[in-house]
Amino acid sequence: MSIFAVGAKGRPDSAFTKPFPSIQEAEMRLKDSAQLDEVDIKKLVPWLGFLSAGGVRRLEAELAIGNIQAVRQLDESSRRTGMWGLLLNIALFALTIVALVVAVKSYRDSKEAAVQQQQTLDSSNKALEDSVINLTAMNRVIEAQWQKQVQAEGKKPITLVGLKVRSATPAREINLSEKKSEVAAETNPAKLDFMLQNNGDAPLVHPTYIVKAFPNTVVLECDQGSHSNSLTLAPNMCQYNSPTDIMPILQDKVRTRFEVNIKNPDGNPFVDLDLDVLSTNAPMQEYKTIIRFTKASQ
Repeated sequence: MSIFAVGAKGRPDSAFTKPFPSIQEAEMRLKDSAQLDEVDIKKLVPWLGFLSAGGVRRLEAELAIGNIQAVRQLDESSRRTGMWGLLLNIALFALTIVALVVAVKSYRDSKEAAVQQQQTLDSSNKALEDSVINLTAMNRVIEAQWQKQVQAEGKKPITLVGLKVRSATPAREINLSEKKSEVAAETNPAKLDFMLQNNGDAPLVHPTYIVKAFPNTVVLECDQGSHSNSLTLAPNMCQYNSPTDIMPILQDKVRTRFEVNIKNPDGNPFVDLDLDVLSTNAPMQEYKTIIRFTKASQ
């Protein structure tokens, strides 16, 4: 089943997978005063660049209303977690104040002797380090509680990955979520543009992307300009650590992007490309495609 499908009670998902067949029908739906639901919005997404100004304003207003409702629902569901977090924060704050008082008093008393001063400073530093450790542990507990709350409500992220080869003319974006995909590269080396969006109803927390190319003679270069937290794990493997979570598309319409430069020195006509998406609140997702090089290495 395609991840673009949006299920509805009593109706098959396939009824919602296709966008509006024409811009006229999309405009007619926007002129209808009935409130847009999630299905309507997903069917309108492919026509965003062609809608009239009035249609865009209507769609933005509907999305704003949906964001407000989502924030209210999230606020209601996380009230208990917030209360526990507040209590833990108060306890940690009190502990920190006590540690600071002890540290100041010990520092003043340590002036009497150099040895006693050194011992007291060590004790104070340890107390502050323990406070930092407690704060870190508290943040982990709060995050774990929030994730359990989201999972208990049945919410989860759904990742959609698109790939575009910059050298292709015209550049065509393919959906890596499909079981079989292939894209042509008209130059060697070529630039790969990955685009990710979250079609679920929960954020994709702390995502990491690992790109691998086969055979091993293929060279991947992490584009430092598109992502500051990039690593080269091997000549044919790149890793990107996202500094932010991927929010659901209904809350944040901007897709996450990163770029990889690929070079095929042996001139293999076909190169296998794998993308692994990892996060703290979802199982690892693997996407595969085949890059067909139409020209030899330059």
